[in-house]
Formats: sequence, structure tokens, C-alpha cells
Amino acid sequence: MFEEQQKTTTIDYEKQLDAFYSLVDFRPLSTKAISIYNFLLHIAYKTDWADEFTAANTTIMSKLRLTLKELQTARNELITKKYIIYKKGSNQNKAPKYSIIRLYEEKNGIFGQAEVSAKVYAEDNAEVQATVKTEGNIITKLNLYFIYI
Repeated sequence: MFEEQQKTTTIDYEKQLDAFYSLVDFRPLSTKAISIYNFLLHIAYKTDWADEFTAANTTIMSKLRLTLKELQTARNELITKKYIIYKKGSNQNKAPKYSIIRLYEEKNGIFGQAEVSAKVYAEDNAEVQATVKTEGNIITKLNLYFIYI
């Protein structure tokens, strides 16, 4: 699973944050998950965007004032909604590894962010709405993409 997902190479901090807050409209997160994401993004930045970096549970919990249960719940939210990649530590002395999934695409066009948001919206909603008929037309991923834009 860890290798299947998109890994980071170099991330533009500002573009990543912009994409993150745009995508939260389509992949909503709890406030605790948002806090963890911002904390992990900052660590990734400090490691010069390493593909993988470690962050001890106790560090995250103390910095963000979370319980272990709150950390686990919020982290699972980030994993499920494809904001981060997580690899559990091998034992209690080994910190977990994280990767930040780049949320934007490098494009030369001015519609890059709208395109990414539309793509996410279409992917997240196409399966549910693929069989729904609207005035005789079946909504497909492509239709959703163009409806959003």
C-alpha cells in the first residue's frame, strides 16, 4: 500500500496549502485531522520534502494536545481521504513514518487548481452518481468534471 500511492518529490508549500484547503471542501476533515496535517506538512518542509519522515506519536500528541485515541482517529481520517501515507513503527521505540501526498499538479495553465479540484470531485462522486439519471443523461466522471468547472 505504501508504494502504490503518489509520493512526494518537491512540494511548493504555498501550493500544497492552497490545494489542501480547496480539497477540504470535497474531502472534509475534522479540526484535529487538519491540525495534524498542518503539523506533518511543517515537518516535511523542515526535512526538505523527504519522501518519508518520522514523527513520534508522543511528539504529535504533546504539540497538538491530543490523546492517543484522538491522534489515531484523526490520522486514519487523513489516510482514508488520501492526504497522507502512514507506515506504523516496527515497535514502540521506532517512530511511525509519514509521507505527504502532493495535492496539486504542476501545470502551466491558470486553471490548474480548478482542474485538480474538479478531478477530485469527479472521482469522489462518479461512482455514486454514475447510475443516477438526470433528464435522461447518465452522469459520468467526465460530465462531473465539466459540471464542476
